[in-house]
Amino acid sequence: MTDYRVLDKTKAHEKSYISVVFRRNDRLKDDISLSKWIWLTLIELIVGFELIESIVTTASVPPYGKNQIEDSGKYGAELHLTHHIPSGLITNLLRSQIIELLYYKFYYQYLLLSLVGEPYIDDTAHTIDCTRTMFRARKEIFYQLIALRRVYDLSWLVFNLFIDLLVYYLSSSLEWALVSALTIEGVRRLLKV
Repeated sequence: MTDYRVLDKTKAHEKSYISVVFRRNDRLKDDISLSKWIWLTLIELIVGFELIESIVTTASVPPYGKNQIEDSGKYGAELHLTHHIPSGLITNLLRSQIIELLYYKFYYQYLLLSLVGEPYIDDTAHTIDCTRTMFRARKEIFYQLIALRRVYDLSWLVFNLFIDLLVYYLSSSLEWALVSALTIEGVRRLLKV
């Protein structure tokens, strides 16, 4: 018996998802300030896992009734942005910022959501009103979700290590560093409530 090597020379998706999460693409640089981008990225690191789970869940629900469009098999249910947000203490407190996060990052940057209809853009009020616009998950690019989850995990790990090392440096106590690590992990889990 000969051991055959298995080959697949198809070009892989090799972009760095760390840069995708933390850097605005060229289209967004004119539409959103750096400070707002940083704020939305911090919110994403807090609620990103839940948003991904919600998007996957809504993608598994077929479109229904009058919302069903010709190409609906490639997409999930058409919902308003607010319905893509799972209910929870933190998500309810940050709902308006998460709506912007879904629009700017999940729709505009990651292309995970697709528009059904056009939002009303009011240049005088500087608003993008998506009240009458629905969004649907684009199933064909769900391969990105694993990479996004890895970026969220890595970010929390780096944050936790940074705080632990800072606590250890300031206190010279391994016990306090362990307490800080447990506290940060506890806070991370409480944010999902």
